[in-house]
Amino acid sequence: MSELPASRLHLSAVCGPLLRPVVARFLAAVAARMDLPVDRIADLLLIGDALAAAAPANVADARLELDVMAGTGGLELVVGPLRSGGAGALVADTEVPGLGDVLGRLADDVRTVGGADGDRLRLQLDALASA
Repeated sequence: MSELPASRLHLSAVCGPLLRPVVARFLAAVAARMDLPVDRIADLLLIGDALAAAAPANVADARLELDVMAGTGGLELVVGPLRSGGAGALVADTEVPGLGDVLGRLADDVRTVGGADGDRLRLQLDALASA
C-alpha cells in the first residue's frame, strides 16, 4: 500500500434517486486514491450503499453529509448531522435479516456521537481487514 498523507474529503448530496450512485462514485474515488486492497474497497462500497439506502429517513435535512478522513492506516467516515436518534436508527435500518448489523460487520469500529446540531455516525475502516 502506498503512503498517503492524511486528507479530508466532504460530500454533500441530496437524498434522491441519484444518491446511491453518487455515494458509490465518491467512495470508489476515495478507495482508489488510498490504494486499498480489493476486499476493503468492496467493504467500503457496501457501507456506502447501506448508508445511501437508509439515509433519507435519518438525515437532519434532505441532504446526506459524508466526511472522510483518509490516511495511511485507513479511513474514518463521518455521517451527519443526522436527526436526533438518527445515528442509532441508521445502524438499525441497515440490518439484514439473518446477517444482522451490516455496518458493524464491515467497519472496524462504529460509534454514535451526539451533538448540538444532531447525531453523527463515525465508522472506522482500517486499511487491512481485521481477522
